[in-house]
Amino acid sequence: MRDLVEELGLVHREVRQRGSDGVAVGLRRRYDAAVTDVWRAITDPERLGRWYVVVTGELRPGGVLRVAGEEIGAVRECEPPRALDVTWGGPASVVRVRLSADGEGTSLELEHTVFQTGDAALLLGPGWDVQLLGLAGYLAGDEVADPRAWEVSPAVQQAAATAIEHWALAAGDAATSEEIAAMVLLARQQFAPGVAVEGERPGG
Repeated sequence: MRDLVEELGLVHREVRQRGSDGVAVGLRRRYDAAVTDVWRAITDPERLGRWYVVVTGELRPGGVLRVAGEEIGAVRECEPPRALDVTWGGPASVVRVRLSADGEGTSLELEHTVFQTGDAALLLGPGWDVQLLGLAGYLAGDEVADPRAWEVSPAVQQAAATAIEHWALAAGDAATSEEIAAMVLLARQQFAPGVAVEGERPGG
């Protein structure tokens, strides 16, 4: 059985400033799968639906991306099987993925840039940590029946709570301690509402 909290240790995390009004969260992880296999897992709609959500659209610059028929972004760059840049949720929210061979496996680098302050990393990074865990399970053959239900399961919420702690440390140079503390609370409400804070009595 996978230890999701332990698996978080395989990810390198970084928070980068983008000028005076932007921040980017970066994640890097190695997978024991070929570059072409990882590429298909993150771009093929049917495969995406097995660990994340079905995303449809044309994988070409200018192609529109849709989830459940609703437009959610556009392709800015696509160079199979190595590079993919898309907007996600709005033109100022850009997700950049790069794949490269790492021995017999693949190194995946993901960067999500938004025009917000550094503490916003706490509302971006943990979600991507969970998705990278889902991708790892899919690539290892450990598929789940319902990715959405898996994301809110107790084991994944516990992993998300741990990921929030990692991102609070990573964001240390990009925001004040007060901003980070406030964002940690918001992140826990969003990603790990079922995990009790240490010292908190059950029920609040």
